[in-house]
Amino acid sequence: MIYLKSAVIVAATFFALFQSGSGYKVEKRYPVPGNGGYRISGKWSFSSGIDNADWLLLGVFFGPPSGGSPIPDIRYVMLPKGDYKVIDDWHVFGLRGTGSKGVVVDDVFVPNHRICGLGEMIQGTTPGSKIHESILYKTSVWGIIPFTISSPASGIARGALDAFIDDMKVREGSYDHSPLSKKPGMHLVVAEASAMIDAADLMYRRSFGETIDKIMAGEALSLEHRARSRRDQGYAVMQAKLAAEKLFTAAAGRGLYEGNHVQRAYADIHALQGHIVAGWDMPAYSYGQVMLGGQPSDPFT
Repeated sequence: MIYLKSAVIVAATFFALFQSGSGYKVEKRYPVPGNGGYRISGKWSFSSGIDNADWLLLGVFFGPPSGGSPIPDIRYVMLPKGDYKVIDDWHVFGLRGTGSKGVVVDDVFVPNHRICGLGEMIQGTTPGSKIHESILYKTSVWGIIPFTISSPASGIARGALDAFIDDMKVREGSYDHSPLSKKPGMHLVVAEASAMIDAADLMYRRSFGETIDKIMAGEALSLEHRARSRRDQGYAVMQAKLAAEKLFTAAAGRGLYEGNHVQRAYADIHALQGHIVAGWDMPAYSYGQVMLGGQPSDPFT
């Protein structure tokens, strides 16, 4: 029913956050069962693209883990525009263009056919897996979603590099007015930053390409492959951020202005790395655990 129109925009956010001092008084409670569905209340943050969305996909906490499963009872619900209130709170350091504002839902009924459990998504057993032929619908959500979060990193950094090179070709030093394009230090910055960006891009593309090839061939993703994919995602984002940081530092005082492209790119990648699936430490530790015979500590492996 959602995609019957020719063009539908869906915004998404993850888990419910009840933030004190937000100015929105929404009762903190689990979803309440109703006739053929649930009544939902709560406050969510990071709803990217919400201003343009026709529908909203919300991750709702229904309860703690049970039955021996380590996964909390999190279910995703679909809400049409009008069933939620958008909060103008996206005043941030980086990723301003995503428009990831907060939303409030106050006692809204959601029918069962618009609810899907995270456990089903992880196991690849969602209702969509039963009616769509593509193997993608039968694949664990964690095999694909983290790739979508880390994908912009090297592109953002490359845009910063292009802007930096254009600037340095015409810019003079503030002290001696000599061309910065002739400075060996700038040559080194360009070489190192470009190598980091290329490495990040190549690592990401290899990991994503191999993963999709295995999925489409019907091959199960081994624990070792999943752990390496998560390692590659985190490392690619980290290298892109380090490259942007190097360029931002070399841009010196002029890089401080908000209109500076390099400064914006650094802020965006720094913010991107703050996403729960785009950091480095968690997948790095988890990869080491798996390779040394242990179980992954990264829940997105």
